[in-house]
Amino acid sequence: MSDHPGADLSLPLGARYGILLVNRFANDISDRDELERLALYAHLVGWSRDEFLWFMSPRASFSVASDDVIHLEPPTPPAGLGYWLAYHRLVLPRAGRDSLLRIAGMAYDTLNVPAATTRLGVQRILSSRPLPQGIMPTGISSGAYGPRYDLSR
Repeated sequence: MSDHPGADLSLPLGARYGILLVNRFANDISDRDELERLALYAHLVGWSRDEFLWFMSPRASFSVASDDVIHLEPPTPPAGLGYWLAYHRLVLPRAGRDSLLRIAGMAYDTLNVPAATTRLGVQRILSSRPLPQGIMPTGISSGAYGPRYDLSR
């Protein structure tokens, strides 16, 4: 996985890589599994809780009617991308939005990052930020986009 969301989203197109940024409308996964994947991504790329909630907040820019350009480059998390991956075009009333953000915040706060990394099969991380506490790489190499951490067991 990469700390560049655009690169992470394009990986399955060119090869058979597993990624954390998957969408529920094309993959058969539960809300809980989706939130775990997205929260793990946020932790691994070094986003704060507030940045994760920004990523999970519904945004009009993901509407079919929008002409907004969506920026997928770090360091700012793409606003609303997590919501779109999880809920696509579902429109939430204010109370539903508040509830979703409360649940997403709990998913972020309570995630056991090392266990989730193992359970979801994360084997490599390309990131310019330090790894979260408890993630122990078995190897580190450098590349054009920063260090690549190997987590192979």
